[in-house]
Amino acid sequence: FEGAQDLDEPRAEKRRRILEAASRRFLDHGYRKTTVEEVADEAGVAKGTVYLYVPSSADLRVHAVALERRRYVTSLAPVLAGQMPAAERLRTWVREGLRLAEQMPLTARLLRGALAAD
Repeated sequence: FEGAQDLDEPRAEKRRRILEAASRRFLDHGYRKTTVEEVADEAGVAKGTVYLYVPSSADLRVHAVALERRRYVTSLAPVLAGQMPAAERLRTWVREGLRLAEQMPLTARLLRGALAAD
């Protein structure tokens, strides 16, 4: 997914909208019941535009999960940098670990196998 690391750039806004729409559709309707056309409609782009960014619906799922992961890791940056006191770092690490399913709902469902059964 070319440019995935630059999702904060204005030119990547469309990519971000597509991935966020895909995540919402996957969570609401499951992976197998979500079509590229539905993702395109929710993202406000043409179906062909989705295929410009991802070659298949399977890749769409992979990149939606990667976006979640990127956001989660970014939220952990202070902990990973090691610049906070050890006790605070541990508390933050535990708190964020407990919130993992909330912060990464698509990933949590995939780990439970819920999307595969949908």
